[in-house]
Amino acid sequence: MCCPVAAKQTGSADTADMLTKRAAHQANNASETTMEKTKQSSLNKIRLLYFFFRFSTGSLIPFMPLFMSSCGFTHEEIGRLQAIRPIVTMISAPFWGGLSDRTGKKKLILISTFLISAICRLSCAFFK
Repeated sequence: MCCPVAAKQTGSADTADMLTKRAAHQANNASETTMEKTKQSSLNKIRLLYFFFRFSTGSLIPFMPLFMSSCGFTHEEIGRLQAIRPIVTMISAPFWGGLSDRTGKKKLILISTFLISAICRLSCAFFK
C-alpha cells in the first residue's frame, strides 16, 4: 500500500500542475480578449469610414443629374453617365470580394479600393 506522505505529495503536485494550467489558460484568454478588442476597434473604424463614405455619396447622387444638366449634358448623356456607376459596381464588387476571400487580406484590399476610389474621384476635379 502507498504511504500517506507520498500520496499527499503527489496530490500537491497535481494541484500545483492544475493551478499552473489554469493560470496559463487565463493568460491565454486575456490575450485573446485583448486581440478581439483590437480587432473590434479596427472593424468599427472601418465601419465608420464606410458609413461616412456611403452617406456622402448618397447625399450627392440625387443632385448629379441636375448638375450635369446645368453643365450642358443632354438627357441621354446624363442617363449613360449615371448608368456607369451601378454597372461598374456589379462587375467589380464580386471581383474584389473573391480576391479578398482568396488572399485573406481583406483589410488591405478594403483600404486599397477606398484609396483607388478617392484618387479617381479627386482626379475628376482636374478634368472639365
